Amino acid sequence: MRRREGAVVGKENTAHSKGVGSVKVIPVIEVVLTVGRGVPEDPVRTVTEYWSLDGQRLSIVDSLSPEILEEFVDNFIKDL
Repeated sequence: MRRREGAVVGKENTAHSKGVGSVKVIPVIEVVLTVGRGVPEDPVRTVTEYWSLDGQRLSIVDSLSPEILEEFVDNFIKDL
């Protein structure tokens, strides 16, 4: 079973698409980083950032699973 935009998709698929509203090819800058200290609290992983051509960060994709990423962010916020 896999997740897609908040809906669970699997054999018992109950998610229904309303169709694609728009698709565009736009130029962006993709930056792939290796981050982390290599310890359980901060594992080495790949982070991909997407930036607009005028320097605005559009998105960050962290290779940690969503559960591990959420735990990592929660722990980081506690340490602030």
